[in-house]
Amino acid sequence: MRLLYHLPLSPFARKVRLVLAEKRLPFELRVEKVWENRPEYLALNPAATVPTLVEENGLVVPDSGVICEYLDEAYPDTGLLGRTLAERVEIRRLVAWFDQKFSEEVARNLLYEKVMKAPAGRGAPDAARMRAGYAALRSHLEYVGWLAETRKWLAGPNLSLADFAAAAFLSSLDFT
Repeated sequence: MRLLYHLPLSPFARKVRLVLAEKRLPFELRVEKVWENRPEYLALNPAATVPTLVEENGLVVPDSGVICEYLDEAYPDTGLLGRTLAERVEIRRLVAWFDQKFSEEVARNLLYEKVMKAPAGRGAPDAARMRAGYAALRSHLEYVGWLAETRKWLAGPNLSLADFAAAAFLSSLDFT
């Protein structure tokens, strides 16, 4: 069976779980505490990040962006990357916005500091970073709200990977 190495609160792993579910692809989950640097996992993904997908044929696909693009190409019945070039550009732009800007300015300052830092043995939460995360969250939510008010789905007329990226990050923040 398809295997997904993940951390339950990782927004990147959540995005992949949502895509797998939307495409109705069965998978088994395996929690990977990346801070442990297990040699077996490092052999699969030397970057020591989650998620990593291992297909039934042994193909190893690391990184949420790579996994989602792979899944959309390998299982195209439920397309999540748009139908036209313009749609694909907008979807990829928003996914990059969540995976980079939202992740760095909000998730790293809130989710990492409040939930993941201590279990990884990296000390206590940094209050200044958490304040910065809450401040950034306001402006980011305003932008997401504008997208939701002006479009049927975040990236346009159809459900897409951008919607799953948003859902993954926002649902992870529920635990902060």
